[in-house]
Amino acid sequence: MIHKHEVLIIAWLHGKEVEFHNTLHWDDNAWFPVDNLEFFTCDNYIFRIKPQDIVEFLDVSRNKLTHKPSINYVDKINANLKLVWDRETGDLKMSKVIK
Repeated sequence: MIHKHEVLIIAWLHGKEVEFHNTLHWDDNAWFPVDNLEFFTCDNYIFRIKPQDIVEFLDVSRNKLTHKPSINYVDKINANLKLVWDRETGDLKMSKVIK
C-alpha cells in the first residue's frame, strides 16, 4: 500500500525541506519544518515542500550620456547587485551589492 504522503516523504528523505501546517489552527501562515517521519502520521497536518526564494542578479550602471541608471538582468558572474525575493509574499528579503 502506498502512503498518501509518499512523494513528500521521499523528498524529505532526499534532503528537501518539507513543512507542515496544523489544520486545527487558524493561522494560515504558520508552517513548521518536519524533523522526523512521525509527522506524516498526523491527520491534522498538511504538508508542502518549502518554497524556495527567487534570486535575481542585476547589472546596475549609470548611462554616461543621460546620467540615468541602466538595469539589466545578467548572470551571477557579471552582476553587481543580488536581490532575493520571498516566493510566498513577493517581498524583497535581501539586496546586496556584490561588486
